[in-house]
Amino acid sequence: MWKHAIGVAAAFAFFLAAPGPSDAQQKYYGFLPPLTKQDIALIREKTDDFERSAAGASESWSNPDSGNSGVVTLMQKFVRQGYPCQQISYVLNMNGESSPRQYTVVWCKTEDGEWKIL
Repeated sequence: MWKHAIGVAAAFAFFLAAPGPSDAQQKYYGFLPPLTKQDIALIREKTDDFERSAAGASESWSNPDSGNSGVVTLMQKFVRQGYPCQQISYVLNMNGESSPRQYTVVWCKTEDGEWKIL
């Protein structure tokens, strides 16, 4: 169960980091939430400010076109292998689903300025 949860969180993080999921990617990763490109852009926009925020900062997002919404929360900041890192919680309310989905991912800023999973 724990390994599956880690795998799903890592796949979710990859999904968010990708330039924009194609329909084929959405179908291949069927266990991932059916987020639109606009949903992903809104989520990224909300998390961009976390680099300057304190742990506990939270941002809501909503896409009236897809009917999806959610909350992203900066859980903690720390240093891993010399890189600044952030643990971020994503709660997603998917249109047509009764229960929210929750993912927690650790992102670290590498030397080239990219946020990646380390």
